[in-house]
Amino acid sequence: MRLFTAIDIPFEQKKMICDVSGAIHNTLSQGRMVSSENYHITLEFLGDVTAESIKMIEKILSDTAGKLSRFDLSLDGSGKFRSANGDIVYLKVVDREDKLAPIVYEQRKILLQNGFKTDNRKYVPHVTLYRDAAGFVPETFSFGRIDFSVCGLSLFESCFTGNGGIYRELYKASLT
Repeated sequence: MRLFTAIDIPFEQKKMICDVSGAIHNTLSQGRMVSSENYHITLEFLGDVTAESIKMIEKILSDTAGKLSRFDLSLDGSGKFRSANGDIVYLKVVDREDKLAPIVYEQRKILLQNGFKTDNRKYVPHVTLYRDAAGFVPETFSFGRIDFSVCGLSLFESCFTGNGGIYRELYKASLT
């Protein structure tokens, strides 16, 4: 099972992101659009994990979430990661309370202590809109900020289908 931990985005904000994605689409010459159901903020990509390990990951998420209160995030501006097959176009996450990086680095530490592989790159919180993209991506749009509250940490499975990937939430640990 290909798993990752993430923050799910509320439905109303996913609709707003869809509007922004449509505006960005007009600036691209190519790219595969991410389905709105798949919008999320990745915390840690775990890769292929055995089903037996899921309970341990759920406990790690639950323990982490139990130490946290709800907090607010915003999406504001766009960017892209360079890739040989085409760029990844994303919306930037604004974390005014500086909550995300400590969550990610603490989660990485605990996952490593329990034998999981983690990503050692600098954490860049974002919401992916397009993969394999080419074309102009403006830094900002007139869409304004998209604000939402984080109320949980989730474990997702990435499932491949003939029409691309879908992400299925396996577990959610609520914040206090």
